[in-house]
Amino acid sequence: MSNYTYADGAIHNDHHKEMTINVSGKTDIAALMKAFMADDAEEVEEIKSEKKEEVPLRNHIFQHRIFNTNERLKMLRNIIASAIDMGDDTSLYGKPQEIRINPNANNEWYYILKAIKETGVAKDFSSTDFLDQMREWFPSLFSCASPEVWEESKRRLSKSISAEKKLWKHGAMQEEIPLKDMWAKQKTLAMDSAKMERIYAIAYQGLYQNLMNLKQEIAEEKSR
Repeated sequence: MSNYTYADGAIHNDHHKEMTINVSGKTDIAALMKAFMADDAEEVEEIKSEKKEEVPLRNHIFQHRIFNTNERLKMLRNIIASAIDMGDDTSLYGKPQEIRINPNANNEWYYILKAIKETGVAKDFSSTDFLDQMREWFPSLFSCASPEVWEESKRRLSKSISAEKKLWKHGAMQEEIPLKDMWAKQKTLAMDSAKMERIYAIAYQGLYQNLMNLKQEIAEEKSR
């Protein structure tokens, strides 16, 4: 350890910290330095703590070529969260949409899935793949006391998503109506106008448009 000699009122500057040393009588320099080093150690722990918070988000279904950094995945997660009523966790994900799905209404998860598929931000995926991803990113919204409980919940959710999807199919080929065409195909869709207005606000004007804007923003960043 280096030896330090201080005059009364001297300033010790180390690791961007300052300590004013006032020497009076038999000042214990070793004790002073111990206190300083303890403060330094606290700073190191703070830095470590900040690094622990930056845990990379797991990505099971989204396009790696688009979302190739953790920051971009966080932006994507926040946009998806904005379309879901996150309850007490709302503030964790930024500004929410004015109208959002009710995560306790199992069928409404279909509209999150539908917007994700139609914007091309994800690879091909099943409803169970989608639910695993949503549980990974928003664990507070799903029952997962055990793997068995989650598998049962996932089956119920998948059935509800599939039932809602059938409302959007039409014609002999049973083609699925895109969100952007929902008003043009209003007579084909078996749902009342109040529900259509709500879904249009959540899934198309909200999530769909926000995801498309994010894709464009990322593409522009990459082209610079």
